[in-house]
Amino acid sequence: MIVITGYGHSGTRVIAQIYEALGFDLGPHNGRWDSDEVNMLNGGILNKMGAVYRGQVRGGTLEWTRIPEAVETFKERLQEFARDHDVVKSPSFNHCLGVWCEAGAKIDGVIIVHRDISLSIRSQYGEEVPYGTVMHDYQTFGYGRLLNALLTYNLDYASVHFPRDLDGEGKYGLAPRLLFPKPAPPFNKIVAALNDVYKPELIRTR
Repeated sequence: MIVITGYGHSGTRVIAQIYEALGFDLGPHNGRWDSDEVNMLNGGILNKMGAVYRGQVRGGTLEWTRIPEAVETFKERLQEFARDHDVVKSPSFNHCLGVWCEAGAKIDGVIIVHRDISLSIRSQYGEEVPYGTVMHDYQTFGYGRLLNALLTYNLDYASVHFPRDLDGEGKYGLAPRLLFPKPAPPFNKIVAALNDVYKPELIRTR
């Protein structure tokens, strides 16, 4: 299974749409292309670890000593989901990917989408950012958890800077870097999907 993740409003939806345009089934998802089932599973994992999760972490304290408990509770469901899906997208993997790996779920690769954190938060909340710099700290903390999982479990990954890697000539360098659970589609089809999906005029910056 290929995982697409990054913090909210970082460009993960565009990358998910590119995979969908290439014929990969992302399963039932909401309007942001987040997998409904993954959000439910990861919400359960985060709640089991002490967070208050309702679409995103709303409070509580993540207790990493409770990872074994979360693994024991969700192990079979995570393994089954990973077996049955080729590509999935959810920002909640920032915090939960390590639990999936510890549970033995088959992760073939991770697409990490990065955007300037200030622009990402402004796109999500507007100029009046709730909780001030706490939001920046939360996003950075999630990236730290993600990096720890990538290195601990020796996962293949590719990074995408949004929107730089999709603008102009950038897409020609991005196309061969993307990871696929099956033999990669032809280069020209990947570039065509990038061109069809990415609409720079729709990017929210405020």
